[in-house]
Amino acid sequence: MALAPQLASFEQELRDAIDPTELQRHLEVFNRLQRLDGTEDERTSVEYIAAEMEKAGVRCDVLEYETFVSRPGPGRLEVIAPERFELPTRTRAFSPSTPPGGLEVEVVWVGSDSQNRGGMIFTHAGREEDFKSADLRGKAVLTTGGRPDGVMYAQQAGAVALIDVWPSDEDVLHEMTVSSIWGTPTPESASRLVRIPVMTVRHRDGQRVRKLLEQGATVKIKLEGEVFTGPERITQPIATIPGTVEQDRFLLVGAHIDSWYEGVTDNGTANAVLLEVARILATRREGLRRGVKFGWWSGHSQGRYAGSAWYADAYWEELHRGCVGYLNIDGPGCRGASVFDCRYTMAEMQSMVDQTVDDLIHAPANVRRPFKAADQSFWGLGVSSFSVYRMLPEDHPDRAIVGGCSGAWWWHSPEDLIDKVDLDLLTSDTGIYATLVARMCGGRVLPYETAPMARDFVSKLTEYQDAAHGGLDLSVALERARSLEGNLGELDRARDRLADGSDDARAETLNAGLLSLTRALNPVLYTEAGEFEQDPAIQLPMLPGLRRAKNLPEHERGTQERLFLETALLRQRNRVNHALRRANEEVEALLGRL
Repeated sequence: MALAPQLASFEQELRDAIDPTELQRHLEVFNRLQRLDGTEDERTSVEYIAAEMEKAGVRCDVLEYETFVSRPGPGRLEVIAPERFELPTRTRAFSPSTPPGGLEVEVVWVGSDSQNRGGMIFTHAGREEDFKSADLRGKAVLTTGGRPDGVMYAQQAGAVALIDVWPSDEDVLHEMTVSSIWGTPTPESASRLVRIPVMTVRHRDGQRVRKLLEQGATVKIKLEGEVFTGPERITQPIATIPGTVEQDRFLLVGAHIDSWYEGVTDNGTANAVLLEVARILATRREGLRRGVKFGWWSGHSQGRYAGSAWYADAYWEELHRGCVGYLNIDGPGCRGASVFDCRYTMAEMQSMVDQTVDDLIHAPANVRRPFKAADQSFWGLGVSSFSVYRMLPEDHPDRAIVGGCSGAWWWHSPEDLIDKVDLDLLTSDTGIYATLVARMCGGRVLPYETAPMARDFVSKLTEYQDAAHGGLDLSVALERARSLEGNLGELDRARDRLADGSDDARAETLNAGLLSLTRALNPVLYTEAGEFEQDPAIQLPMLPGLRRAKNLPEHERGTQERLFLETALLRQRNRVNHALRRANEEVEALLGRL
């Protein structure tokens, strides 16, 4: 859809106002600060951001909250049989310290060892069946599947420790967390706190131990590690630029402020982007129909997304009522990045992201649906998520199996310093983000294309019904999803008609209806826990409440396991059916008012 001339002019003005020297100035500050949660350097960075916003004339609230953080301490890992040698290692956040004097234990290999330098670390979770098929009782697991999923499976199988072998072969030890609990634990989720020590080793060191196992040796190790885990009070800054027309509505733009070491590209570059976009918007408020809030989240790395999760809890009603979208920014401006990977983008935001990347860069956006990571704490509220990332090509020499820094090997290591930044690329990325803010907040109507939401329902419902092999009837949900697709197609055409017109009353009716639609559909499409809780920090598919339909054929009819699973799926089916019925009714009523 063509942009209104006024909006096109506004976004061009924003891009022209970006100052690379301002971005560089901020990076030089972050390059001197190791921003672990709860440390003086993190507090210094929060104070710096608040001062910069005050200088720009932007209101900035420094919010203090108590949460549960974990900072890895020193670790030592030694092979003591059949030969003796020490391996460089790091402890993991949210794993417990070892007992006094350390832990001596036999090692067992679990899993495969695929070398895919272009893959993301989140795709290398351990497979449950691999852990179930091995005798792990009283032993330590050696695996490349040491994500929270794999640690959970190892615990359940009786392992007493886990050694995570990094899947790619860079010569660094990466920091990471092993908790599956999103944000601060509750009494219910606390049962998932990790109970076994977890450490990491480089790929080549892990292979050295694995080779001994393949030769038939009984391998014993001694591990010693210290990890601090407990409650702490930390802070995070939230800056607000109000809109001029829709006073209660705003776009939320977020980037985590904490880091491992200096973390210049994870996430100092994004912190600089937020500062610069806020600065250029501060004197150009007249172009904003809706407001913008900027959140520099603490508790991301050492709190497992605690800052954004706390904000979702503490400001639930404000977000539910008025947040028109969440733009998460992580790791822009990385040296060598050239391929777009617009993950964390929900269906209704895809067309805007596609068009923006094409308009500015003339490249495919490669949009992907969200997975549970990167401060995606707002799905339960129904808030629409979107993002733009640039990645290193898979054949780039700096590419590794990591979770950020555009896929570069320096992620979560002391090597993530200012020399890893391409300032020209960071300036270009800042222009993309400023443009997305303008398109979300400057147009008469919200830039959602809604029919793809229904298509996501149809696709996943069909997949789950087929996987259940007749064990779960999703025909009602499928019928309602297909009906919704037609209704939403009509709604999208009405939106196009209203976008450039002067009928503010109908535009407001449409915007309110679009927000109500996201609140009805997105919690069901992306969460299992629902509106007021957080799902685990593990990888879940869309319509996660129905994902276990594929497990039905594993259980005999009439068994206890089958009965329990059928009951859970029936309740989740009711949830899906209700959301689709509500959405159809709301859209039909909305079309009648437009």
